[in-house]
Order: sequence, then C-alpha cells, then structure tokens
Amino acid sequence: MHGFFNQENTRMSRDANAAVGRYIETFVREGLNRADWAKRHGWEEGGLDRDVGGGGIGDGGAYLEVEDLERLAPQLLLDF
Repeated sequence: MHGFFNQENTRMSRDANAAVGRYIETFVREGLNRADWAKRHGWEEGGLDRDVGGGGIGDGGAYLEVEDLERLAPQLLLDF
C-alpha cells in the first residue's frame, strides 16, 4: 500500500495499517461468501434459478471460478 503514496514522507500509524488490513480482509471474505452463496443458490439475469444447486465452498462442492467473482464485483464495490 505504501507504494501508492505520492509523497515519500507520507506515513501511516500501526493502528491505521491494522484497520486497513482488517477492512481488506472483510472485503475479500464478503466477496467469497457472496460468490459461494450465489453459486449454491443459482443466479441468472432474471433472478435466482432454483434448479441450480450444490457446489459451494461450504459444502465441499465445486470450486468458485473467476467468473463467479466477476459477476458480483460491481455490487460488492457499491456496498463497500
């Protein structure tokens, strides 16, 4: 993160570093949970597709694909 600072003398306290780390961790966990839920419950353009089932992280099913995360990225970014 420090690589994105414009001025070399910009500093962050340890508490601020910890807060940003926790925020990023929460963001990633939420994204994975949403993708898992959507994959297990199905999702199509018109809403949930109840015929699609199983295969999430929590139940030892199929793996999440990049496309699963890409589908939810816009709403996740708006929520955070």
